[in-house]
Amino acid sequence: MGQPVKIYNLAKQMINLYGLSIKDSNNLNGDIEIIFTVLRSGEKLYEELLIDEYIIPTKHPLIYKANETFYHSDFLFPEIKNLKEALEKLDKKESLYILSKLVP
Repeated sequence: MGQPVKIYNLAKQMINLYGLSIKDSNNLNGDIEIIFTVLRSGEKLYEELLIDEYIIPTKHPLIYKANETFYHSDFLFPEIKNLKEALEKLDKKESLYILSKLVP
């Protein structure tokens, strides 16, 4: 995926590449102002890599999808509680057993 890129730097580069200038406190007559906002519903701060090695191709040659393992909270949260209790009791055998169910 390459190195992370700061969106602010990318925006400045794109503005400059188009021969425009950034409108800010130093240049009130600039062409484009960069405004910082909060995340909207559905937006992410970062992209996640595929965890599972099994990917399924789509119609587009550069887009793939994955069917990754998912544990429902009705199963996961009680197991985490059991793991915490086993760890507090220093029960190595039970802790490893619970972990083996959670991490295939």
